Amino acid sequence: MIQFIDANFDTSAALSGSYDGILVAVSYVVATLASYAGLLISERIRVAERVQSRSAWLCAGSVTMGMGVWAMHFIAMLAFVLPIPVAYDLNITIASVVPAVLACALALHVMGSSQHGRWQYIIAGALVGAGVGIMHYTGMAAMRMDAIMRYDPALFVLSVFMAVGLGIAALYAHNLKLRMPVLGSGGRQLPIGAALMGLAVAGMHYTAMGATYFFPITGKVTDHLMLDQFWLSAGVTVITILIIILVVVAVVIDRRLQSATHLMRVTRRQIVEAIRPSAATSAPATRTT
Repeated sequence: MIQFIDANFDTSAALSGSYDGILVAVSYVVATLASYAGLLISERIRVAERVQSRSAWLCAGSVTMGMGVWAMHFIAMLAFVLPIPVAYDLNITIASVVPAVLACALALHVMGSSQHGRWQYIIAGALVGAGVGIMHYTGMAAMRMDAIMRYDPALFVLSVFMAVGLGIAALYAHNLKLRMPVLGSGGRQLPIGAALMGLAVAGMHYTAMGATYFFPITGKVTDHLMLDQFWLSAGVTVITILIIILVVVAVVIDRRLQSATHLMRVTRRQIVEAIRPSAATSAPATRTT
């Protein structure tokens, strides 16, 4: 349950944490790669000719992009170092993946279609941002430590509005396809879009972290597995990047197969069109009396 600070809390008594700069950078890279994979898959969804293909790409993209967004969040949490031991509830941590996957599924559904109007983008973007926000605060609830968490009401509301606003902005940016000449030319559209989406996800996370206070309490963290931070962050990063790479390779292969199929159809049509006049001119003339 989310609880906020009030007049009874002395914020100067809160634990002071610090960030591991390397893990912060890694978290942004993971978010950007996940966004890039999502943008690639949204193109596959849009051009897919069969409903089964669209559904398959939507499922693959939702899991890949959702896992990437969640991994960014989890790595960024590991990047935040407190002066006390921190463990994570496994069940709640796994459950926090679900809203991220659902949010990305909705985003890919909207980005993969060109039949949505302004209000559809606004509503979908708001739901996407809400999903990312739920993922973050669910993941925060999985933390187990000798401290209680309280949130600053103003920054909490700001983080929610930022998540919703960035969700809407991300979908609108994709809808506009970055039509600015400088950004949209030279094949830079997808990388720039992915970098902006990664920045949006990271911005929401670190704003929400800024709203969090940790007040020490007496007690012990028990019945929770303590894992080395380096291996935990390295494992999440490597597995997520491998999944993203596999999906990007699948997208590239599908794109080439589709291009080859299209080329075969065009070549076949050209051959048929070339044969028809020849057959007409070589046909024997009908003798009339």
